[in-house]
Amino acid sequence: MADILSAMPADEQGLPRPEDRAAREPFDRLARLASRLLDVPVSLVTVVEEDRQAFPGQAGLPEPFATTRETPLSYSFCRYVVAAGLPLEIEDAREHELVRDNPAVHELGVVAYLGMPLRAPDGAVLGSVCAVDHDPRGWTEDDRHSLRDLCASVATEVHLRLLLDRERRLAIELSDDLVQHLADAKHELEHGGTRGAAIERIGAALGVARVTAAAMLERAGGAGPGTSRRRA
Repeated sequence: MADILSAMPADEQGLPRPEDRAAREPFDRLARLASRLLDVPVSLVTVVEEDRQAFPGQAGLPEPFATTRETPLSYSFCRYVVAAGLPLEIEDAREHELVRDNPAVHELGVVAYLGMPLRAPDGAVLGSVCAVDHDPRGWTEDDRHSLRDLCASVATEVHLRLLLDRERRLAIELSDDLVQHLADAKHELEHGGTRGAAIERIGAALGVARVTAAAMLERAGGAGPGTSRRRA
């Protein structure tokens, strides 16, 4: 099983680290919504890693798991969702061959489980959005549809976080390049370099600035270089 599970930290997958309270709030909110819609005591947004499952979003977990936001992989039902890339529906875990010996059944009261695969933008399954009941339960079609829609909302949040992180990294990289080109131009002028070399450095800096502006316009849905907007 380990070779199919993600070894990437949660934050590199577009999911917040457990200790990042502000970043995890959108995922907690979606977990709370899942609990209300499906009328269950526990709902989770999970990411499955090589040796643990982490909970970027949760509603209803008991302590200490509500604080630590993780369990050993041996407690995970969601790993089977990741392994198959398919939803998993269990009416009574105590009688289900796949999970009846799972410690979560006896220690956390996980009896009924419904989990949907949480996919990254590239299609890889990161974890699951799941609902848990402490009593046996037959899941309805409305339950499945509701959880599937919520899982899509979580995937959208993941995608947006990845895009924002990529933009942040690009901005830092371009800013560093711009500063370096300007510093090189200043050095040329102050240490006997030719004016042409300094102008070349400044030209490179302007090129970086142009790339930055074009990227910002593209992300904002604006016009690219060499085009103009007219007000209606």
